[in-house]
This record gives sequence, structure tokens and C-alpha cells, in this order.
Amino acid sequence: MRPFDLPRDLAIAVDIDGTLLRGDLAAEAWIRLARRAPRRFLALLRRFLHFGAHDAKLRLAEEPAAHGPLPSFRATLIARIRTGRAAGRRVIIAAGAPRPYAERAIDELGLGDVELLCPDEFSPMTGEAKAGSLLVAAPTGYLYAGDARVDRPVWAHAEGAIMAGRAYDAWAGATPILERHLDRPIVTDIIGALRPTAA
Repeated sequence: MRPFDLPRDLAIAVDIDGTLLRGDLAAEAWIRLARRAPRRFLALLRRFLHFGAHDAKLRLAEEPAAHGPLPSFRATLIARIRTGRAAGRRVIIAAGAPRPYAERAIDELGLGDVELLCPDEFSPMTGEAKAGSLLVAAPTGYLYAGDARVDRPVWAHAEGAIMAGRAYDAWAGATPILERHLDRPIVTDIIGALRPTAA
């Protein structure tokens, strides 16, 4: 994989859920907790209803029964990260997932030499909050790899966009798109399943 022909002082910032990984760490953790410890699941669900999703996600990371294997990962995006690191470019994992999940993910993927931004008690590390954190962490600019509509403010401040998962090019706005690491749209799978097979 060839390095980007861009200034090396531009960091590569990468989301985890749906981008680096094909699944969502918190969503899978909720399912595991419901199966393994239903009473703890109900207690955390009440906390979610009272204090909101951000607080509940942070508490979820403290539940041992919620931990489990990682979802599958995007090998081409990991190769891009390693190419960037080899070329001397900073790599920042800007995760919406709580720190314990994010740290385990980057460790298991062999990306322990990257920088990590995670949500805390006050900031969910999504949307405008993530964009603001990256502007502080990478004052000379950054390239951003993401997969969701909520990433639009992050792309808006980026010098280049890397689209992943089911992201639409339009979400990058005026930011130039450098690469795509996309899954097929789900409608393609539905149409394929409905198509009659040969006898």
C-alpha cells in the first residue's frame, strides 16, 4: 500500500466502531451482558434510562460479563495505518467506545504504538466533540477515517476523508476523499437473496 502523497504532519485519525472494526463494541457488550448477567443488564438499562446513553456506555465497560471477543476487522484499513506509521505519520484512534474496550481492541490488533482519544465522563467523543478533540490533538491537521453520519463534523474539519463501512461520499462534504474501505450496501444483499437461482 502506497503512502499518501500529503504532508507528513497531517495525522491519520481513525474511528473504531464500524470503521476499524466491522461491528460495534458497545452493542455487542450489551448483548453479552443480557445473556450472561440479566440482572446486571436490567440495572444498567435503568441507569441508561435515568442518566442517558453516554453514562451507561461508560458503566458497561466496567461489567466483566460484557467483555468478549472483538468483531471482525478491516485488514485494508489496518494496512493503511501501518503504512502511515512506517512513513512517520501520527496515528490517532478517536474512539466513541469506552477506553477499556478501545485499549483492548488496539492491543489485539497489534496497533499499540498509536495515540488514543476516548470518551470521558464529560465528552462522548462523537460528532462535534470528536472534531474539537482532534483539532486540539492534531493542530497541524488530520485525515479522518469514519463510517457514520455522526462523523460529518469530523470530516468537515479534516484535510482528507477515508470512507469506511456503509459511509456515503456525501457525508464528507467538501473534504476530498482519499480512500474507500466500504461494505456492500445492505440492499445489494437483499436483492441478491431475492434473485431466483438457476434450476
